[in-house]
Amino acid sequence: MAKLGVITDGISRDLEHALQVATEHDLEYAELQFVWDKEAGDLDDDQMAKALALIDKYGVKVSSITRHNFVGLLVGEVEVGDAVHQKHMAALQRCIDMAKAFHTKIVRTMSFRKEMIIFGYNGAEDWNASRGAWDKLIELLTPAVKLAEANDITLSVETGNNAMITSAVLARKSSSMTWAPTTSSSCGTPPTRSTAARLSIPTDSTLCAAATSRTFTSRTAGLTFPARRSGNARWAPPRWRPISRASPRV
Repeated sequence: MAKLGVITDGISRDLEHALQVATEHDLEYAELQFVWDKEAGDLDDDQMAKALALIDKYGVKVSSITRHNFVGLLVGEVEVGDAVHQKHMAALQRCIDMAKAFHTKIVRTMSFRKEMIIFGYNGAEDWNASRGAWDKLIELLTPAVKLAEANDITLSVETGNNAMITSAVLARKSSSMTWAPTTSSSCGTPPTRSTAARLSIPTDSTLCAAATSRTFTSRTAGLTFPARRSGNARWAPPRWRPISRASPRV
């Protein structure tokens, strides 16, 4: 059974006002993204103490800590360990610390900037696709997954309309994902429960009702975002099929 929650700044960045509205509408979960004048992970000690007191006052549970880590970065322009990557990893660590303080096991993150054509075959892999982009994404996100694992945190990667992981078709290749139907719908994934069932998106999920979107947040414990393997075979991307209403795009 899905549980209702809200990304608080979808109501207001004033946390107390957001929590008042949430409780008036029987929303029991709060996802923290922007609080007052700060993004998650940037609150000072006084703001953290105030936020914790408000969460306790209104009796809500924090479902996730969210920050736009890795958003808008091109995989071809970032290397593991360079200054940009280290900056986002440091911000992720602050989000993990915040998650622990608010007693949640989930931290949401983004998946770099979209390369328009990721996969191809019959020559398209040479002429059209951004060769190596998917493998580079895995390389760049692997340290983030390992950091989360080391802290007993589930790293939840969001589907985004301008992200490398745009649709539920791609997102299901990770064991922990946040399916945002309103953004995935622009990539041909209908925002319906039948889509969730067809793509094996977990149904024991947290349903977050934001101002303009709904997200099904996977609560899968394992963190195996790097490519799935079957025996010695590396996971291969799905072969392209003609687009139809019953055939969601990647």
